Amino acid sequence: MAAEMGCTVYRFDHLPISDSDFEYLDKVLAECQNYGMEMMLVMADRSISAENLRDCTEKVAKRYTKNSPHGFIKYVQILNEVDCVALEASHPDGAIPAGDSIHHYTKESIDLEYLKFKCAIDAIRNNNPDMQICINFAYYHYGFISQLVQRGLSWDVIGIDWYEDMGPVENVLTPLSKLFPDYEIMFCELNIRSTEQNANHPLSRWQFVLDCMDDLYRNPQVTGA
Repeated sequence: MAAEMGCTVYRFDHLPISDSDFEYLDKVLAECQNYGMEMMLVMADRSISAENLRDCTEKVAKRYTKNSPHGFIKYVQILNEVDCVALEASHPDGAIPAGDSIHHYTKESIDLEYLKFKCAIDAIRNNNPDMQICINFAYYHYGFISQLVQRGLSWDVIGIDWYEDMGPVENVLTPLSKLFPDYEIMFCELNIRSTEQNANHPLSRWQFVLDCMDDLYRNPQVTGA
């Protein structure tokens, strides 16, 4: 169904550890490729240690190269929304700021996440330079991304998770484009929140997604949503 709608990338949340995990990933990747889609593999276990993430990422990078019989994974998203973890850890009193400034995060809250990202990025760069690396954030938490860049990390794609209650997408896209003009941008999550009260949304609410897409198409830095 996604391929019929013209989707060209399938974002798949899966952290392969065991042999059976990798066999399942092979199967899903083959299905994507049968329909002409690339994969964005999301390796999202927040509790994983830096060492284990490095080892797992290295296996993924070596297994899914451009010439591999298992297929090629073009995009790998390392972790998922750990900016939220870092921001909350920086403000244990519960007074959480927007997260758009580097000063909203303590050094201690960044240290552990930075180490995980560095281990995973190095594993990919050393074993599969054709893979594109994505690091994502939610809401206005691009101060977290700025912290990583200031510490010397570099990758390929900045991912954004954006929902209807966060407001117009231009509110985050405009400052992000100015701060990181050399990065590809993808909206990894673009959605309306579902609750027990509003699980079945009227079509009018989905105008939010159409409005977002208008803004994204006008920005040449955005390559996917």
